[in-house]
Amino acid sequence: MKPLPEYELGVLDTYILRAEFSVRNRLMIELAYKGGLRVVEVASLNEGAIYQPSLGEVECELALNTSNGVQTKNDLSRVTKIPATLMTALYDYKISEGRQSIVDALNTLSGNKFEPRLFLSKSTLLGSINPNTIQGIWSDLRAEIRLTHETWYYKFHDLRSTFATGFLLKKARVSDLPFDFFFSELKNLMGHSESTDTMVYIDFLKDLKINKEAALRRNQEAQKAVHGEK
Repeated sequence: MKPLPEYELGVLDTYILRAEFSVRNRLMIELAYKGGLRVVEVASLNEGAIYQPSLGEVECELALNTSNGVQTKNDLSRVTKIPATLMTALYDYKISEGRQSIVDALNTLSGNKFEPRLFLSKSTLLGSINPNTIQGIWSDLRAEIRLTHETWYYKFHDLRSTFATGFLLKKARVSDLPFDFFFSELKNLMGHSESTDTMVYIDFLKDLKINKEAALRRNQEAQKAVHGEK
């Protein structure tokens, strides 16, 4: 597990927010680190889950229903949460002229029998995107980033880890409650069937916190020694 720190996430945003980067590809990546979706869930996300947020809405629920064709781990449907700004961008993509042209072509070819997925491809008979294609898009992007940032190496699944740790950090910061307090909520958002899968993220942040506190304490002790303090 390797969640992206704030700076590294900023590097990613710089690249995917460029005008020349595909809107579809950007949204697929954002769903992973802003909604915690697995790559197969991104590929199979149903268009019916996307709606136009209400005025003033800050956070939106994103339903991942297996009955609507979404492929989740262990076939567990769930509802995660994403920023309203992302939901708006997804809705704009859903009704965009470019996507609609693919939908019309697929309707002509298949007679309305293709799965109404949000993200579509012109290169497959039913318009579906293979998870390996998304992994390939990510690999190409990562290679481009590494031309300038040599140590920038993250897997697509690390975006999901980024969502989980970001959720816990935000909740703990706002409420001043321990990470464990949000265990159940995170478990539901992530779609975990095993509690141990959720605890991985909580334990990771606990260890990180302890290490930071230890480093701070050592630094303070070193400073005292330099100034001859006891």
